[in-house]
Order: sequence, then structure tokens, then C-alpha cells
Amino acid sequence: MPRTRTFGLDKDTIAFATRVKVGSGKTILPENLKQINKFIVGIKKLGLWDTMVCWPLRGVHNAGTGTTAYSLGGLGVYNGTLINSPTWGFNGISFGTTGYIDITGSNLLGAGSGSFTTGVIARTANSSAVDGNGRMLISKADIFNLSRNTFQLMGRNQGYNGLLFRLWADTTYSTNQISNLWNNQFKVIQAEATSGGPYALKTSGITSGVNTHLNVYDLQNNITIKIGGVNYSTPSWDGQIAFAFYINKIGYTVLLENLLKQSIGNGLAMPY
Repeated sequence: MPRTRTFGLDKDTIAFATRVKVGSGKTILPENLKQINKFIVGIKKLGLWDTMVCWPLRGVHNAGTGTTAYSLGGLGVYNGTLINSPTWGFNGISFGTTGYIDITGSNLLGAGSGSFTTGVIARTANSSAVDGNGRMLISKADIFNLSRNTFQLMGRNQGYNGLLFRLWADTTYSTNQISNLWNNQFKVIQAEATSGGPYALKTSGITSGVNTHLNVYDLQNNITIKIGGVNYSTPSWDGQIAFAFYINKIGYTVLLENLLKQSIGNGLAMPY
């Protein structure tokens, strides 16, 4: 009986490529599939595969056309739906004025969990693209439910051209910020939080002030994760997002950044 040649690829690399092919008709090219495989193998070596879900958003790593962004990770299948016509590109998805990706079924992610890390690989179109109210990178929030346990990771340009990570709990929120960040260059941006403990915002060797979040952090179970924007008046991300992720663990940001630069982010000329 003839055997299918897998060329040394991990079984979950093959499974992802098969889902993309069946769903969209796209065959991911061998060179790009090797980048995905390197990421999967690295994530498994870190012991994170079963605790994570991610979305490769470069056109060469996913469907590249249509309205479905296929997910990857051991937490389960959480495909995204492109809303309001974001556009696929070689280096990532562009979101226009009101576009975003809604992650199907992700409302239960983080519910009953005390710790998480989330982040993206992203760049702006130019350093003035993010404005005073912020432009969303990845969030689990809704404008009508910001008084409950939700998070927002956004770019912001209110005099400092930087980043903002906001945790809402009960009726208050806490914010961490990094200034003077954007220069039309892709960067790995990560935020992590743990119940009753520290939370911080990190990118390319820069860490925000580390604060203590006093409330038990249990993400709302009726709000989905969204990438690149949200379904209300905050503008969509002005630039590209090449990758996004959510992990039910903390303490891996340096290892994750290095792995992403060597695999999924290869060719994006990110700073080391």
C-alpha cells in the first residue's frame, strides 16, 4: 500500500495544511510549510502546544483569500472570520477602516483560567497611524462589557507613539504602556497577566512597568477574541498583522519572541 510522503513534517503541520487545502483550495508551498513546521516543533519543545491557539495571517501561511483565517494550536480549532473586508497580503492582513477578525468559538477561552499570554506580530503603515483613542491589535472585550474581566492590547499615539495593554476587572481597569515604538517595522508584541499577580507588556527587549492585578482574572465567557479591530467605533489597525496568538500560560515571552522571529516571522526584518 503506497504511503503519503510527509518530508519529515510534524503531524500537526500536515493537519493544518490539510484543513487549509480542504477549506480554501490553497496549497501552502513547501518553503512556507517548513516555517510553520519549525514553529510547531518549537512550541511543542516549550511545552506550550496544548495550551495555545494562534492565527498565522501572512497570505503564504494561510488561505490567502476569502473570509476564513484558519487557526493552529492544541487548544482546539478556533478559525477566524474576516469582517468588513480586511485584505490578505504576503506579509499579513490589512484591516482598512472598520475591518477585524472575529474568532469563532473563542468566547470560552480564558474562562476559569488564572493566567494568559497574548500577542501579535504587527507594524503600522506609518508612525502617526495610531491615534489618541487607540487602534486594536487583539482583544477579548466589548464596549458594553468593559466592567467585567476583559483585555485590550492596542497601539496608541497620544503623545508617545506607543502601545497600551489594558485589563478590566469589576468596575475599574489597569493600564501598562510602552512609548516611542512604531517606525513601520514589524515587531513581536506580547502581554501577559496572572490572577492576583503581575502583568506586563513586552516587545523587542522592552518591558513596561510590571503592575499587580489584584482581582481574580477570569475572562468573560460571552465575548469572542477579535484581531485588528472590534465591532464598535474604535478604528481598526492601520497597518498589517502577520500573526496573533493566545496561550493559557505565562513566563515564555523571550522564548516565544525568538521562536517567532526564526519561524513564522522569517523574512519580516524584525529587530533583534
